[in-house]
Amino acid sequence: MKYTKIRVEFKEFPKRLYREMYVRSDISLYKLGVCILCSVKATFEHYFLFQDSVRDYVPKDFEELYKKQVYMTNYHLKDVCLNNKKQFFLVYDTGDYYEFTITVLEEVELEKKRKLSFIISGAGDRIWEDNIYTLYAYLNGKLKDEFTEEDVENGYSMPWNVPGTYVFSDFDRPYFVKQENNRTSRYINFALKELKKNGVNY
Repeated sequence: MKYTKIRVEFKEFPKRLYREMYVRSDISLYKLGVCILCSVKATFEHYFLFQDSVRDYVPKDFEELYKKQVYMTNYHLKDVCLNNKKQFFLVYDTGDYYEFTITVLEEVELEKKRKLSFIISGAGDRIWEDNIYTLYAYLNGKLKDEFTEEDVENGYSMPWNVPGTYVFSDFDRPYFVKQENNRTSRYINFALKELKKNGVNY
C-alpha cells in the first residue's frame, strides 16, 4: 500500500511539538485531520480546517463559504496544492488558533500495512485545549514546573485535557513512539466513531 511521509510541526514552536508520520496516500482530508489531531491529543471540542496556496478546506457544518473556501468533503491529500516548500497548513480551534505546518516528504510503498497512519518520530506531549495562552507562556520559559498562585494572578491556568497529576514539564517528557502509536491508533478509531455518532459533518 502507498503511504505518504509527512512532518507536522506546531508553527510557533516547530521543534517542541511535531510529529513525523506516514499516512495512506489516498487518505481524505477529514481523516488526515483526525489522524494528526489524535496524535497531539486534541479532544475535538472545536473544528479544524486546512489551508493551501489556493484554497481553505472547511467543515461542511460551516454554514457560509467565504472567498477561497471549499468544503473539505470529497477532497484528499492528493488534491492539496502545495507551496514551493511542499507545505500546507492545518488549523484547529479558530479561537485559540493552533496552526500546524504540514510538509510532504515522500511517497513510499509499505507492505503489510493497513492503518490510516502511524507515527515514526515526535516531540511534545499534546496541545492544551482552550489554553494556548498558558502553553505559549510555558514554551517561552515564563512558567515553572509546578502551578502556583502567582500563575493564577497572571492569568494562567492548568489545561483541562490532561491527567490530574500533570505538571507543565510533562509537555517535554520523552516521546515513546511505540506507546504513542498504540494510543493514537485506538484514539483515531474512537474519534471517527464519536464524530459520526454526534453528527459532526466535515
